[in-house]
Amino acid sequence: MAVGKLSRFDVNKKVRRALVRNGADMGFIQFSFAGRTVTFTGRLQKDDGREFSASNLDSMLQEIYKIGVHVHSDLDNWSISEGSITKKETSQEKKERKEKEISQRANEASKVGGS
Repeated sequence: MAVGKLSRFDVNKKVRRALVRNGADMGFIQFSFAGRTVTFTGRLQKDDGREFSASNLDSMLQEIYKIGVHVHSDLDNWSISEGSITKKETSQEKKERKEKEISQRANEASKVGGS
């Protein structure tokens, strides 16, 4: 379906339906439509608090692309561009990863020092 035949209201309604149908928590994500592009901001997560998987997100995006729009994102937890979906690491996840790396290095150093 071509966007040129749909009003801005219709595109927004179809995008919202796709998000809701796929379980997106509408309290964390915002979107706007201008030209032929839907722009997402905020955080994309399921309404039960879980994260989307890349395959779930791809399925939802395919539904949105069928409207005839392009997608641009400035999401906190996902990077989306035409044909590419990448999970972003949150600041909490970065902190936990760094703490784990430090702990592993300390364990390795104590094994070397204790031998």
